[in-house]
Parts: sequence; C-alpha cells; structure tokens
Amino acid sequence: MKHRRRPLLPLCGALLAVVLAAALLGTPVARAATACSAADFPCGAAGECLIQGAWDVPSGCVLDFAGRDVRLAGTLRTAVVGGDFRLAAAGLVLDGGRIELPGSQLDFAGSVVVELTGPFVMQGNAPAIVADGNGGGGEITIAANGATLATGRISADGGTGEDCGDGGLILLDAGSGTLRVENRLRARTAGHDCEGGEIDLRGAAIEVSGSVDASGGAQASDFAIWMGAIPGDLTITSTARLRADGTGQYEGYGGIGGGMFLYAQGNVDVAASISARARGWQGIGGDVQIDGEGSVDVSADVRLTTRGGSGGPFSINAGGPARVTGRIDTSGSRRQFAHGGSIQIRSAASLTIAGSLDASGRSAADVYLTGNPLLVTGTVSSRGVVQSGFFQADGCSAAIGGTIDLRTLRGTGDGQLTIAAARQSIASTARLLADEGPCPYTLSGSCVELTSRSGELSLSPSAVIDPTPGIVVDDMLPECPPS
Repeated sequence: MKHRRRPLLPLCGALLAVVLAAALLGTPVARAATACSAADFPCGAAGECLIQGAWDVPSGCVLDFAGRDVRLAGTLRTAVVGGDFRLAAAGLVLDGGRIELPGSQLDFAGSVVVELTGPFVMQGNAPAIVADGNGGGGEITIAANGATLATGRISADGGTGEDCGDGGLILLDAGSGTLRVENRLRARTAGHDCEGGEIDLRGAAIEVSGSVDASGGAQASDFAIWMGAIPGDLTITSTARLRADGTGQYEGYGGIGGGMFLYAQGNVDVAASISARARGWQGIGGDVQIDGEGSVDVSADVRLTTRGGSGGPFSINAGGPARVTGRIDTSGSRRQFAHGGSIQIRSAASLTIAGSLDASGRSAADVYLTGNPLLVTGTVSSRGVVQSGFFQADGCSAAIGGTIDLRTLRGTGDGQLTIAAARQSIASTARLLADEGPCPYTLSGSCVELTSRSGELSLSPSAVIDPTPGIVVDDMLPECPPS
C-alpha cells in the first residue's frame, strides 16, 4: 500500500540559517546531468573521451563517439525505470565507472547495447554494469574486439520473494579477440516462482577465472550458461565457479537446475567446479554438455544432483583426446520415482577416466563411454535401489583397471555391463560388478559381457568380476590405427 508523503516540519532556526547561508554563497547542489548524444559530454572533439560525474541517459538515446575511445570513471544511468540506450565507440574502459539500468519492484530493469570496434575493459575500483530489478532483470549486450573483465561485476538479477521477475540476459562477444572473465557475472533470481537468467559468452578464445552464476529460484534457465570459443580454446581455471542451480520452489518443492553448453573449436579445459544442482524435494538436476573439436579435459567436480529428486544428464563430445580426473555426479535420491542422470562421454581419440562417474539413484541411469583407445582407472557407479543402469563401453581397445559397479541394492535387477573393443585388457585391480540377471539384451545372457577379437582378451585372474562374464568373439571389431 502506498503511503502519503508527510508535510515537512518547520526547520529549526540553526538549520535554516545554514541552508540560507549556503544558498547566499552559491553552494552547488549535486545533480545528474543529462546526455542523449556523445556531443553532450564535455570531452572535446578528438582523442579519448573521459566521462566523469553522474549522467542520466533518456530512453532510446544513442551515444555514438564516432570511433573515439571512451573511459568511464563516472556513472551512466537510464533516466527512467526500464529505459534503454546504445553506446558506440572504438574502445570502452570502465575505470571504476558504472552503467546503471535500474528496474523497480514491479518493472523490468533496463537494457544497454555497447558496440565497439576495439576492446572492452573493466578495471579499477568496483566497476559495474547493473541491470537488476525485482520485476525482472534487464539485458546487457556488449560486442567488442577483445575483452578483459579484471574487476567489478556485471549483473542482470531478477527478483526475490513471492512477487518477482526472472533473471535477465548478459551477452558478451569478444569477436576475433580473447574474452577474459576475471570478475563476477550474475543473472540469477532467488524468488520461489522465478527463473534464472542467461549468460552468453563468445570469443575467438575464452578464459574464465571468475564467477558465472545464472541460478534460479523455481528453476534455472535451460540456456543458463553458454560459452563458445571459435576458433580457439575455452579455458576455465580452478579459481572460477559456474553455477546454474535451481534453489527450490514454494515450500521447498521441486527446483530445477539449468542448462550449460561449453564449446570450443579448439581445446576445452575445465578445472573449476560446475554446479547445476536442484534443491528441494522432487527437484531435477540440470544438463551440462561439453564439446571440443580438440581435446577435452575435466579435472574438477561437476554436480548435477538433487537431495530429494532426480539427477541431470552430462555429456562430453571430443574430437581429440578426452580425460576426466574429477568427479561427475549425476546421482538422484532414493525417493520414489527419482532417478540418476545419464552420462555419455565420447572421444574420437583416446578417452581416460581416472576420476569418478556416478549415475546412481532409486532408478540408476545409463553410462556410455567411447574412446580409441579407452582407459578406465577410476570408478564408475550406476547403482539403483530398484533398478540399476546399463554400462556400455566401446573403442578400438580398452584397458580396465578401475571399478565399474552396477549392482541393484534391492531385488535381483538387471544392471548390465558390456565392453566391446577389438583388444581388451582387464587388469588385476579391476572390479566389474553387475546383477545376476537375467540380462536378455546381451548375446551371452550374462550381465557382464566382454567382446573382442580372437585372442585379444587379456583377463587377469586377480580381477574381481561378478557374475561370471560372458566372453564373445567378434573379428569384425575395428582395430586401432597405427600410432
């Protein structure tokens, strides 16, 4: 409910004297100036334009600096709630400066489009681009030729509470240059009924060492975080953090994690934790896909889990060697109807699983591995309370020295483990565990089936395999090309 403004009380004599004295002496009152074009700023006609102080920009205005560089040490702010403007320049440096695009309790925040022929830089003391609004986050679009976000933050947060709007959009495109994200990017919400926003990062190469968060209240977006490096590499360092969690709907029911797609035409290196978890009972974990035309290396934890619901799917597609040394957790809970999320990791070259994969749940999910060759020294688990998953591995050769466990916790189950490779080596440290079956989908009828070319199976007598494996010969399996 809106309240009437109270009438001002009479000022006391001393205060009135101070005010009158200040007026007589001409003391200026700080107010934001207004600018609707580049010519409105007092920075001359040539060279870098330094913008200081506070400036209101009416909606729809275009600040075109005609190929000049701009250094923002002050504040540009939309003159109205939900307003928008465009800025065009050679390069833009936010040197402790701010761009503010405010929303309100009920209104979406504003939007800005920045078009640069040169680099975009954020540096100095707490630079920021803020498009937050309880009624919904705004839109921030920056296209440049190279970008370095060293300090500060960019945010397009939505609302909180019961009456709120979704998170907004952040699009950063470094063009033919490298995009370096060392600060904080946010397009999140905390309201029970609101969806998280979207963060889209593009560049010839991308390096992320800061925080990227597009979590949502009811759910994170299906396109929460998207990164595309063309034609170079995508590098996410150990200091970074990627989040697209669903934090839980009303009374804690059913949050939904968001989607992440990480792509590079070159190599992909993920050394930071990734979280697209679901919180709340009957939640569903998010979906993470990592694709690289070159190598793909995941050395940190990926969590697509939920406490009271189902896990989300995870996949890797690599044109070059792929390696997983972290923990991929897509497990679901043991509650009724909950399930794990599937895991698919495929490489056109070698694939190494030295970490752990977990797709367990009340009903476990399937795990598919393809590598040429394939090496498993870590742990793979797809154990279900009432139904375990299938494990399928194939490649020109396979060496297994770790644990693969598909045993159902209750009942007989038909958790099935199959490995098909022209040449196989099952080491003494291997533990291949599946259900007793029956498993009607294998040629041998056993729930552990090993298929190789004639005489190309090396099976250590010290390996633990249960049940007794079915051995199948297929001389049509492709061999590895000469190295």
